[in-house]
Amino acid sequence: MRTVQSAVDDARAVSVGSEFLVVWSGRTEPPSWAAGLPMVVRHAFALMPGVAVARNVALREARGALVLFTDDDVVCRPGWIEAAYMAWRGGAHVVGGPIVLKWPKEKPAWATPLAASLWAAFDLGETPFDLQSHQAFVSANMAMDRDRALEVGGFNEHLGHGAGTSLMGEETDFCTRAIEAGLRLRYEPSAVVEHHVQPAEVSRCRFLSRMYRFGRTMTVVRPPTRAACPIMRRLGKAILLATSAPFNRNPTAKLGDAAFLLGATSILVSSKRKV
Repeated sequence: MRTVQSAVDDARAVSVGSEFLVVWSGRTEPPSWAAGLPMVVRHAFALMPGVAVARNVALREARGALVLFTDDDVVCRPGWIEAAYMAWRGGAHVVGGPIVLKWPKEKPAWATPLAASLWAAFDLGETPFDLQSHQAFVSANMAMDRDRALEVGGFNEHLGHGAGTSLMGEETDFCTRAIEAGLRLRYEPSAVVEHHVQPAEVSRCRFLSRMYRFGRTMTVVRPPTRAACPIMRRLGKAILLATSAPFNRNPTAKLGDAAFLLGATSILVSSKRKV
C-alpha cells in the first residue's frame, strides 16, 4: 500500500502520463486486501514464481515507453519519477538511483557496507555518470526503455529471488548484457527510493545465507579467471576465515566472507556453472 501510494503521489508532480502496474507473483488474481489500492492501479499476473519472471511480465504488459521498477517494501521519495524520466529523455536507455536503507530499529553492528548491499543498499555518489562494464544497478530503483530492454531479452528468469536456483544477480546479468548491446546506462543520484527492511530479514543467519548465495551467483555471472586448484584455494581460505572469526573484531563479517567462498566452491564443484 505504502509503495504504490508513494509512487502515485510522486506522479502528480510530473507533467507526463503515468500508469501503475502491480505484478502479482504466482497468482491468478489479487488478494482481497488489494481492493484498498488506489483505483488507478492496473493488475498483471506472473504465473511462475520469481522476481525476474515478474519483471519480464511488467515489461510486456506496460503501456508506457519508460518502465520504472521498484519493490513492495520500498517508498519512493518525491522527484523519483521525474529524475528517471529526465535522464531517459537525455538519452539514457537504463537509469538507476540510490537506495537508502531504513532498518526496523537500528543498523546491526555487524552490518558492514557489503552486508547492507545484500539488503539492496545502493549509492554511487552525488554525481551522475554512465555505468561501465563492471557496474550494475539494483532493480528496486531501476528504470528502462521498454523496447530496448525487451530487445536485449529482459531479465534472466533463472536468476533472482524465487527462481529456484539459489542464485541472485538478475540485475547484474541484465546490465552486463545491456552494456554489451551498446545501451547507455545512467546513474541518476536524484532518483531516490527508501528500502524499508523487514524485521524478520535482519539476522546473522539471513546474512550468512545471502553471502553463500552471493558467492554462488558471482561465480556464475562473473566467472573467475583460470587459476591453479581454484576449488581447494577457496575452500582452504573459507576454513581459515571461519576458524579465525571468533578472534576478529567483527566475527559475523568474517563468517560472511567464509560463506561467500563456500558458495563459490559449491558452484565450481557442480556441473551447473551457467544459467
